[in-house]
Amino acid sequence: MSIKAIHTIKSKLHLSDADYRALLQRTAGVSSSKDLTPEGDKAVMAALRTLESGPRHIGATTRAEAKIWALWYAIKPYLPEPERTVPYLLGICGRVVGYRIPGTDTLPRLSGQEKYKIIEALKSRLKQEEWTYSRKTGVPF
Repeated sequence: MSIKAIHTIKSKLHLSDADYRALLQRTAGVSSSKDLTPEGDKAVMAALRTLESGPRHIGATTRAEAKIWALWYAIKPYLPEPERTVPYLLGICGRVVGYRIPGTDTLPRLSGQEKYKIIEALKSRLKQEEWTYSRKTGVPF
């Protein structure tokens, strides 16, 4: 078991206790690293290493776009399977900026203000999804 390594990476990533416990719950089905099985330990370490390396997306050309994709990847696990698509993300973006965004796999050229609005909307959506998940499962955020 690598509890010390898990906590080291948690500190390095500046994860809040709520985010850390949510990661444990989603990845291994436990609320404490003390309860990890060897398989759960590997899964949590893999999830932390993924967070450590940062989200990557081919279509991200700016830091703001990388943030949009990172938020999207954080939201996706909470969504029903049919909604876990890039066109669904583009639909969210289109509602935020007030016009239909064409395309199926990348973000179009957006102004800085539009990217900011999308980031704030996705942050809000993530909080909403976490709150809903917390209410259903009893896992605090």
